[in-house]
Amino acid sequence: MIQLLKTVRYLIMLADSNEGQDKLLKALAAHDLEGASKELVTELEKDPLNAIGWTNLGNLLARTGSYSDSVSCFRQALTLVPDMATAWYGLGTVHAMNAAHDLACQAFEQSIRNGLNDGSAYYMLGVSLMRTGQTALSIPYFQTALEKDPKDLEAALKYGMVLAETGFKDEAEKVFRGILETDRKHCDALYNLGVLYAHSGNYEQASQMFEQVLAYQSDHKLAMQAKELLP
Repeated sequence: MIQLLKTVRYLIMLADSNEGQDKLLKALAAHDLEGASKELVTELEKDPLNAIGWTNLGNLLARTGSYSDSVSCFRQALTLVPDMATAWYGLGTVHAMNAAHDLACQAFEQSIRNGLNDGSAYYMLGVSLMRTGQTALSIPYFQTALEKDPKDLEAALKYGMVLAETGFKDEAEKVFRGILETDRKHCDALYNLGVLYAHSGNYEQASQMFEQVLAYQSDHKLAMQAKELLP
């Protein structure tokens, strides 16, 4: 489970008039992203040098699936303010959504370098590094994401997975166990713990993990397949 659009938290409302601000907020409250985008376009026609406005528009266009237009907006914002961390983050998000993971890595690195001290930036960089096959390099970014938000089970799961994949099995087990202390029905943690036991030759414990997954989610195909493959 990867939430690529965490950029919403960076949406900052800027409008030249109270009327424009009200229209924008009403459109967002009604989940009318296209309407909100149109209001931002109107405001940017009045003030085309508004880098925050271009970033906001890029975020909204990404959420409507207008990826190429979204990229153009973020690039316009960065032309105006080259060190704008939230614009770099938004650009990385759009690249990740389009599976341009090398470009996503570059953008997320820039967002962190320019001061975006947020766990989601480290998480997204870790995910992008995984997608480019640089699993070992992703470890410190997932670790940092988890340090910044210890309750982020999504970051914890990815952290455990990359630890397991790179041979740090004991550390991975601790991470998966930690997730289960918070959510004992976390099927992804149970499944990955089962895979970890299976690779270690502990087939009885692996089977128990897969059975627990299926008890909570009977249609979990990976757990069904893994259980059938056990000796």
